[in-house]
Order: sequence, then C-alpha cells, then structure tokens
Amino acid sequence: MSLYNEKEPLKIAQKVEDEFHSLYKRIEPVEPWKAYLALKNEKNEFEFRIGATTNKKERIIDWRHPISQHWYNKVELGDEIELEAPFNKDIYGAVAALGKAESSAGNLFSLEWHGPNGIANIIRLEDGTFIELEQTHTIDNKEIILAKPQQEGLQDLISLLTPEQYKLITQKTSEPLIIQGRAGSGKTSVALHRVAWLLWEDLETQQNNNGLGAKTRVLVVMFNRALQNFVSQSIKLLKLEDKIEISTFHSWAMAALDKIYKGEINPINNQRFQNLMKNNFITENEQTKLAKSHAGISLLMEDFVKAQAKKTWEIIEIKCSAYDENNLCLKFKRQPIAYLQDLIDLKKELARLLLITEDENQKNRLEQIEYVVKKIYERALLYKEDLLNLFSNPQWLMKYIPGLTEEDAQTLAKKQKLIQADYKAESAKVGKYIEFDDYALLLRLIQLKRGGLPDGARGEDVFKFDHLVIDEAQDFGAMQLIVLLNSVNSRTGVTIVGDVNQKIAPEKEFVGWDELAKLLNMGEAKVTRLEVGHRSSLPIMWLADHVIESEAILQGRGGSLPEAISFSSQKLIIEHIAQFILNRMQEAPNAHICVVMRYKKLLNTFITKLQDLLSDKNIEIRAGERENFDFKKGVTITNIHQIKGLEFDSVIVADADIYTWPNDLVTRRLLYVAITRAQENFIALCEGQPTRLLTFLDDLDFWKPVERFIAQQNYKPVELSEEEIEDAFNITDL
Repeated sequence: MSLYNEKEPLKIAQKVEDEFHSLYKRIEPVEPWKAYLALKNEKNEFEFRIGATTNKKERIIDWRHPISQHWYNKVELGDEIELEAPFNKDIYGAVAALGKAESSAGNLFSLEWHGPNGIANIIRLEDGTFIELEQTHTIDNKEIILAKPQQEGLQDLISLLTPEQYKLITQKTSEPLIIQGRAGSGKTSVALHRVAWLLWEDLETQQNNNGLGAKTRVLVVMFNRALQNFVSQSIKLLKLEDKIEISTFHSWAMAALDKIYKGEINPINNQRFQNLMKNNFITENEQTKLAKSHAGISLLMEDFVKAQAKKTWEIIEIKCSAYDENNLCLKFKRQPIAYLQDLIDLKKELARLLLITEDENQKNRLEQIEYVVKKIYERALLYKEDLLNLFSNPQWLMKYIPGLTEEDAQTLAKKQKLIQADYKAESAKVGKYIEFDDYALLLRLIQLKRGGLPDGARGEDVFKFDHLVIDEAQDFGAMQLIVLLNSVNSRTGVTIVGDVNQKIAPEKEFVGWDELAKLLNMGEAKVTRLEVGHRSSLPIMWLADHVIESEAILQGRGGSLPEAISFSSQKLIIEHIAQFILNRMQEAPNAHICVVMRYKKLLNTFITKLQDLLSDKNIEIRAGERENFDFKKGVTITNIHQIKGLEFDSVIVADADIYTWPNDLVTRRLLYVAITRAQENFIALCEGQPTRLLTFLDDLDFWKPVERFIAQQNYKPVELSEEEIEDAFNITDL
C-alpha cells in the first residue's frame, strides 16, 4: 500500500499498523521493516521499505542495499537520488517522504514521518490508539504508558544508525577497523553490524563468482559470558546466529586446545596456585604478573620455533639422506616457521607412496623416512614442553621483555616449573596444569608451527577465520590480541572496539590504541572515536565523566539526576531499594533494574530480603551470573564484573561506601562502568560514609551546566503570526 500519498500523519500510522499486522502473519522478522524512503520523478514513483533482510515480494530491501545509504546519510525532502550502476540506472527521483518505524509482533509503537506537510512524531497509547507527540501527554491527569515490550539484548540499530556509525560499518579498509567508543556510543552494535555488512559483501562477491567460495567463518570475542549471552540475543536481529562463533577469549581458547591437544590441560585454580607460591617462597610483582601478556613473548616464540624448524630439518636430512634418493623431504621444506604443517604434508605423501609402491627396496627406504618423520612430528606436538622450555630460560625472557630484571626472570622461570611440575606423573616431563595466560601462549605456538589453527576430521588441515570482532579490547593482553589477529585471513575483516575508561582487568596491561596499532604491525590503521553516547541520559553521563576525570560533554537527553544516599543500616538500604523498584515498575512496567555491588559476598542476602519484601508484587528478583544472566523485565542483582557491556533501565550501587569504593584509578573505572550501564536512573547507596568518588553530588553548582543545556534544548521561540496580531487589534465589540 502507498504511504507517501497520504497527507494525515495519524492515517499514515494506521496504514503502517495495518501493514505490520499483515506482514507479521507472513514473514519471519518480528519487525518487518524499520525505515521508509519514497522517490518521485516525472514518470515514476518508488517506495522503499528498509529492513533486516530483503523480501522482494513484500517490497522490503536490506539495510545494506545501496539505496539504504541515502536514508542513513540523512537525505531531506526534495533531494535528488539516483541508484548507481550496476544496480539499476532507472531508479532516480526526488525524495518525496521519509519514515522511521518501531514495532514488535505486528504492532507499531512509534513512527517519525517526514512528508510534504512537515514532520510528525506519532506514538501508540496503551489502548492501541495513536497520537502526535505535539498533542497533550496526559489523559485524566494520568501519564500515558506506551505498550512497548522490554527489549532483550543490544539495542537494534538498523533504524537508529547515525551517518557516522553507518560510515564506519560500511568502510572499506585494508587495515583493521579500530573504534574507541564512549560508553553507550553503540560501538558493540556498530561492530556487529559491520560483520553483517562484510558478510553481505562476501555474498555479493560469491554471487559475482557464480556462487563459488567456501562458507564464511566469523569469530566474535567478548570480555565475559554475561555480555556474550547479551550479544547472542542481538545477533538474531541481524540474522547472524548461524554464521558466527561468539565466545569469551578463554572459552574459545580452551575449546580450540581441546580439539588440538591430545594430552590433559587444566587451568590451575587460584588456591592451588597461591599455595604453590607460598610453599616455595616465591613472590610476584606487577612486572612478573604482566609478563605473559607482553608482545615480546610472541617475538621470542617466533625465534624459538624458527630455530626449532631449522634443527628439525637438519636432523631429518642427516637421518634420511641415505634413504631419500629423490630428495622428497627437501620438496616439503617450504616454510621457515610453520614446519609442522610441512611435516604433516610430508607424512601424507609418504603414506600415499607406501600404498602404491610395489618395489620392496623402495618401500623399505620410504618406511625408514616415515619412521624418522613420525618421531619428529610426535615430538613437535609437545606444546606444553615447549612452553616450559621457553620460560625456563631467564636470559631469553630478559632479551624479549624490555625492563625485565634478572630477578624477575628467575621468578618467572621458577613459577613456570612449579606449575607444570605440579601433579606430574613420574614418567612425564610436565603435568596437566597451566595458568590461564598460558592458553594464549599455547595457541600462539600452535599458530606458528602450523601456520594457522588445525582443522578437519584429523586436525591435519589449517583454517583461519574470515572476519573477527574483538569487543572490550582494552581488557585483553597483547598476546591474546596477537593470537586473535593471527586467527583471521585478512586484516580487512578485523574490527576492534573498546574504551580505556572501562578497563576493569588490571592484570592485563593495555598500551593504548595508537601504540597497539604499531605494536601489532597494523600499518596505517587509524583509531576512530565514537563520541556521542546514546544509552544514558545527560545527567548520568555528566556524573560518569567527572568520576573518570575525563572531559565532560554536554550532549544527550534530559533525565533524572543521579543520587547518593547514606543510611545507618543495611536494612534501610534494602527497604529503599524495594521502594524504588515498586515506584519504577509502576512508571515503566517493562523496566530491567540492576542492583550491583563490587563484591559477591552480600549478593545472596540482598536477593533473599528483596524477594521477601516484594513477594506479593509479581516482580522477579534474580541473580545475574555469567551465562545465567537474564535480560527480561524485573530486577537483577549481581557484581560489577558481570555487567560490563550491558545496559539497564536503572542501576543501583548498593555498597557505595568509602572502603568498598576507594579513590583510585581501578575503582574509578569500575564505578564508571556501573554508572554508564544505566539508561534512566542511577542511585548509589551505602551504610555509613559514602565513597569520595561521588562527592560532586554534594556541590550545589554541579548540575547547573546540565540544567542550562537542557533548558536551551527545550527552548522554543514564541510563535506569533501577523494574523494573530491583527486579530488582537480587531476590536468589534466594546
């Protein structure tokens, strides 16, 4: 049905509603289309509905289609558009109408419409009727409640992408795309949309090559499991759920090693590790704790594997020269580092020749070569032994990690020997235990020896991902980043996003974005900043910027002012939280509220007592933990490390006292993360003296710049027409 010929906004909204009702019964997406663009020329009229995927029958085009870029680039009524070749030379005209729709399950909730009669913002009321926002927002002195469901997962950006975000998503570059994004700037969503766009480009290429090409493999690496779960729900909107592998680094690394490594590997738990260190009088400092994340370790490994390859081929040549009349081994000596993959190919060729060779003498010679190659191959697979060798040499460690003292190098060597000797069988060189950081090191060794990660039924092939997203990169160590970047075919397919202000993993050193680009040999890769926050209200971001001591930016929407309240007892804190939950759920029935603490020790107490207080209110109170994190309406109670990258209607920090949240950089970053998870409300509560990080809230002048900015944003000049003036002076009756 044609929309742009309709003149009345409310009738347009009803037409869209009817269209959504009809489409909901016929096509899969919950929101069939999100944006609208109409063109008109002297002969023809064109309507484009922009959605998550193409549906030609329903006249819906994909958001990645070339015509869509005009909508995202904020064309205006009357602008001339022509679709460039090779797509269609006949589609051209002036923009006749623009629209942005928000819907769910066949129901329209809001519509922004740009037509010949101006701009109209239309919303749906609880009773299903529509009004323009310029009209009154109250009925019988009660605030209107929109019948909009709670969104689970990241915000769907298809209809909300800014020109800046769309440009980043569709950017063509031969280097990784690095995005340093402010909290709430949509950087994770931009990264996922970029993957969707790159897959679209891959499909176009395959279609141009008559459908030839292997299945595209995509890896998305998140910081924690709660965020992984959160994002997993979002990729369904982009139709990516069957196209990407999404994981935390450690889960991915452990799964990869399980497939590759035939021996037993277990991460040593913290208590066992501490006992080992204590019983052997070993004390670590910051330098030794960060050493395994240093990029110099990768250089050490490269030189180590290169030397290993050289000696390996030397012994093969010495032992096999008498049997290798045709210089078969020499033909497979192809790579200076990835020698293990060459050995695998040589093994395959030897097996093939043994099957077809009938001459007994020749067969005996081949068997001797095969015996040597197999023995060398089996030793080359002992990655844990190689790891022990690398860290048992203090001189090597000092050479490749600048600033590492001899004492620190000795400490690292002793620590590695203790860990890998723990729980070791008498006949074995190493035991089953390694540190978490060793997963990245083992994978790097495998990559160097194999030229990629093993693949195939027998693990004798090698693969790399086509596209890679690294989210919250500031919390990854350099070795983890190197492993990930070497797991992808081309740097073109790499997107790295993060925010140094949200760094909450002090055990991983982050050198900064520009330095990272140099460190990882990323050529002329540029760091792009997303400055505009879309999640939190201006008062929330104003407080967050002051807490992290960064330049505060006056931008965004108005909202409730954050609060910090001190109580004399835990009981009063819990009662205050219960009352806030009741009030907020009345205002916004679909709200998801998060009660967060720095540590886990009081979580169960708060969960139990809030459940008791609200037992008859039909409000779900639940714990949030790793993959068992629910994003439905209700209340989630969790600790700060679980909410990285997530978002909530309201956030309450329930232990905001001076001792739990001291004034240091690590704590500032943690509090910044807590504050910027909130969309509408942020409250800090404590028993006793509050944290000094929120002393701004005691300053009466703190909010004045925010209040002035919002007042200016809401300022409307008086409208006074000549007709009104004349009417005022038109006296007809005294």
